[in-house]
Amino acid sequence: MANDADFPIWIQQNLNGSHDDPTWPTKFTITLWYIWKWRYAHYHNALAEIPTDIGEFLFYKFQEVLQALEKGSLESSHVRSASFEQGVCWELPMRGWMVLNTDGAAKGNLGPAGAGGVLQNDKGENI
Repeated sequence: MANDADFPIWIQQNLNGSHDDPTWPTKFTITLWYIWKWRYAHYHNALAEIPTDIGEFLFYKFQEVLQALEKGSLESSHVRSASFEQGVCWELPMRGWMVLNTDGAAKGNLGPAGAGGVLQNDKGENI
C-alpha cells in the first residue's frame, strides 16, 4: 500500500507530468471532482445523482469542458482586455447608514439553496 506522503506526488504527476494525451490533466481534474461529488451523493443517500454509466458520462463531460476551454482560448487570443487587481475590504458606512452583506449558493437549477446576510450600522455593530 502506498504511503500517505505519496498522494501529493501522485496528484502533481497527474497534473504536471508529461502524458501521451495533452488533455490528461483536465480529464484527471474532472474525474477527481466527480469522484468527490459522487462520494458525497452516496454518503447523503442521493444515489440518483450518480450516473449509471460513469464512463460514458465522463467521456461526454470531458468533451464539453475541453470544447469550452478551446472556445475560451480562441476568444481570448482575439480579444485583449485590460485587467487589474483591487483589494476589497469592508468599510463602515456613512453616518446614519447601514450595510447589508450577503452571500448565497445553489445546487442545480431547481436544487437546494441557501443564503445569509449580516446587517451592520455605521459603528460596525450587527443589527
